Amino acid sequence: MRRLGRTEARVSLIGMGGFHIGHPDQPDAEAIKLIHAAIERGINVHGQFVGLQQRQ
Repeated sequence: MRRLGRTEARVSLIGMGGFHIGHPDQPDAEAIKLIHAAIERGINVHGQFVGLQQRQ
């Protein structure tokens, strides 16, 4: 874990991208399993890039 900038927030060294969350080909149950697995492994930084595909 590292301190985030000058704050007291502690974040994992790696994060989990969120592209697959809510993706039409990804069942909700599978996405939930991935999120739980990441949390269990100490990952507390998650990203979501809504609308990225729409710009392509």
